[in-house]
Amino acid sequence: MEEFGKKHQRKRRPLEDKESRKWLDSLERTHAVGAVCPHLELVSVGDREADVYDLFRRAEELHHPVLIRGCWNRGVVHEEGHLWDFIEHQPMAGTYRVTVPRQGGRREREAKVAVRYGRVPLKPPAQRVREHLPTLTVDVVLAREEDPPVGVEPLNWRLITTVAVDHLEQALERIQWYTCRWGVEVYHKVLKSGCRIEDRQFEDAAALERYLAIDAVVAWRVMGLTMQSRETPELPCDVFLDLEQWQALACYKRRTRTPPKRPPTLTQATLWIAELGGYQGRRSGGPPGVTVVWRGLRRLDDLVDMWLVLNPKSHRKRCGQR
Repeated sequence: MEEFGKKHQRKRRPLEDKESRKWLDSLERTHAVGAVCPHLELVSVGDREADVYDLFRRAEELHHPVLIRGCWNRGVVHEEGHLWDFIEHQPMAGTYRVTVPRQGGRREREAKVAVRYGRVPLKPPAQRVREHLPTLTVDVVLAREEDPPVGVEPLNWRLITTVAVDHLEQALERIQWYTCRWGVEVYHKVLKSGCRIEDRQFEDAAALERYLAIDAVVAWRVMGLTMQSRETPELPCDVFLDLEQWQALACYKRRTRTPPKRPPTLTQATLWIAELGGYQGRRSGGPPGVTVVWRGLRRLDDLVDMWLVLNPKSHRKRCGQR
């Protein structure tokens, strides 16, 4: 009974008491970074949860660009009346192919989407009309899959942005911005599941921040190794792995005490690391993901320790180079 009526009360609560406040906090902090890095173009990108009127309003006040996947069919100052009707009645400007990454049992695939875009003033939420809030002019990009495979939910992105979209190339760039969220989600997965940042317990926030800074680098390294091995497969693995790491790894996989003269390729080393983490290399499974890579890196640490025990000269040489 305590939960009864909360859904309707949520709209009446001040923003400071809502979970959506986090999106405004993120916007403020990103804008602060942009103030000290004027050479960078920083755009705040959010999923449907970030479709908050106050976020667009604050972004306009700060002159900070945002791009949000729409969730609410908001009222607009247009004869169509609502945002979804407005954008769906815009002429198709072109098509674009989006690579949809694998998820769970679903394989990676390419989706061909029809692209529409337009500019329209957004009305404030109906329950807040009495606050005399202004209309906000935004650009909207619709990327919708017209002919999805059988049994597959089609892509249907309604992207709302404060960045001008005047031609097709700009609309395609906005779609590319939104696809970056997949990489961010993978990075957060490594932080939460691999580094287990939510399990960290410290007596003060300063100690926690220092530890999270280390976790952030570790997560970047895991994700970087996983993704870079796909993009530059022939690159030598010593761009990511230290000497004793790739030597220990190569000797373990080849069952020999004599390391190769040259480091293996990045793809080969990543595959070996993933196999340490349980990767089985099935054809239907695709390339190694971050989960098996971070598990394999943990095992690799033990292999390196043993390698240094069996090769003390290598250890002394390494220490002398520091």
